[in-house]
Amino acid sequence: MWRLAWDRENGRRHLVVLGCVASLLAPVVPLIQPLIVRDIVSGAGQQRALLAPVLLLAAVTVGEALLTGAQVYLLKRLAEGVVVDTRLALVRRLLRLPIAEYDRRRSGDLISRLSADTSLLRSVISNGVFDIVSAVLLGIGSVVVLALLDPLLLAITLTSVAFAAVVLWALMASLRGISRTAQEHVGRMTAEFERALQGVRTIRVFDATDREYDRVARRAEDAYGTGLRLSRREAVVQPAVTTAIQIAIFMVLLVGGYRVSAGSMALGDLVAFLLYLFSVVLPLNQASRAITTVQVGLAAVDRATEVLGIPTEREAAGRLPAVAPCAPDPRRFVRFEGVGFRYQDGPTVLDGVDFSVPRGSCTALVGPSGGGKSTVLALLARFYDHDAGTIRIDGRDIRDLSHEALRARLSMVEQDAPVFAGSLRENLRLGAPDATDDDLCAVLKDVELGGLLDHPDGLDRDLGDAGVVLSGGQRQRLAWARALLHDHELLLLDEPTSSLDAETESRLQRLLRTRRTDRTTIMVAHRLAPLVECDQIVVLDGGTVTATGTHASLLRDSPLYRTLADHQGLGGGTGPAPPGPMTTTGARAV
Repeated sequence: MWRLAWDRENGRRHLVVLGCVASLLAPVVPLIQPLIVRDIVSGAGQQRALLAPVLLLAAVTVGEALLTGAQVYLLKRLAEGVVVDTRLALVRRLLRLPIAEYDRRRSGDLISRLSADTSLLRSVISNGVFDIVSAVLLGIGSVVVLALLDPLLLAITLTSVAFAAVVLWALMASLRGISRTAQEHVGRMTAEFERALQGVRTIRVFDATDREYDRVARRAEDAYGTGLRLSRREAVVQPAVTTAIQIAIFMVLLVGGYRVSAGSMALGDLVAFLLYLFSVVLPLNQASRAITTVQVGLAAVDRATEVLGIPTEREAAGRLPAVAPCAPDPRRFVRFEGVGFRYQDGPTVLDGVDFSVPRGSCTALVGPSGGGKSTVLALLARFYDHDAGTIRIDGRDIRDLSHEALRARLSMVEQDAPVFAGSLRENLRLGAPDATDDDLCAVLKDVELGGLLDHPDGLDRDLGDAGVVLSGGQRQRLAWARALLHDHELLLLDEPTSSLDAETESRLQRLLRTRRTDRTTIMVAHRLAPLVECDQIVVLDGGTVTATGTHASLLRDSPLYRTLADHQGLGGGTGPAPPGPMTTTGARAV
């Protein structure tokens, strides 16, 4: 937090310096006022002229108000800066985490850290740390002056203050842990509610609204219970401090009044002592509230720091073992060589996968569900790093390329075809920010989404959260349009037509062929009809390659592929297999 406040690039160092200066000067003025009041009281008793000390007291009071106002503004401005810097640092980190981190963390909890937790930092700066500093300085200065005025009354005062300090010390140790637990419960509640919103239509259809409400309510009750624990501890702090203050004041009045009546102490000194006593008491009360605020804020800092400490995708990759590059071979533009992979704490997904993809060709990955087809694309895009073997593009191990350099060579249509909240134009320009409106309109017509342009807002039409105004097929075609605009040499398609009817699917496949030219395409599909004209088909089963070839040759030589084709009515009438290389059971087609 303080590192962000002092960062040279954000230009807020002057606010930190000015805030510290204001916090250091703020306690000085209250130390002057009691001395002036003592002179006024003494002067009134001796019938001296009081105009000068009264004017001086007024000037000091106005100066204190101005100084306090400047301190409040500077600290609140600094606090807002720290909050926005922390949020930006979290966003920067959250958008660059390894994909595996998103797999194991609830997105609602991450959102809670970004929104609710960072809001708590505001009070740590504006009403916490600097308040404690001011209170300590004012308290020390007051104690020094009180020792000079009357050591006996000071000893009485410190006895009561020590009691309050012990209570504070005992309670504050647990506040940070309880506050962090409360914030974690709020994060879980946010995650449960986000889950419900994402599936609200399904929830309605299955009449599960009340059950989902109960799930969120249980998390809310957990946060409520932890909040009560925190409140109970905070509730003890204020009465303890107030009681100590009252005891100190009563004892000072009792002993001081007796000494004034006995003539051993001047009335002006007693008045000054009481004013200085308030300079000790009020900071103690202020510090008790500030310490509570700081403990709660530090719990938020802990949660933010935890995220900021997670290595980014690039940092997590680190320095991997170097693999000697091979000479580029257009027949082996993409090569999987003995690739193995397993998801974290899961079973093996890919085991010894070998195949090659010629440049400019179209290769399909087929096989039963769970065979590792989508994982192949995920590894090729380096969403995960493989555990064994080598993946090459143009002869280079993809781990020798940065994530950015690798992804600059490919486009992708994902299985879920995500559409982002925002306009049609914003969605299309996600990977092609420089595309013109003419480019956008042309690609929409190519993927048969020209009808979207008939809307009065045209390209500025708001697609709603997750593209709710579009059908499943429209969302998938929009993903196609986005990939075609982001035109690179390698196109990865993961079930790209699962939401489309057969006729639309056929037209998109023809579009892909006409625009392919030098582009290399690797697609995952369960429907085999669109794959008949692919240059190569790789059959995956149980994480291994069982066959590689064309549609016709696989019908002849791969029992698994033939079974898949028979189930889809594609098993007969294919004629003899065309000439060309074809291997089975783990061999590579080159």
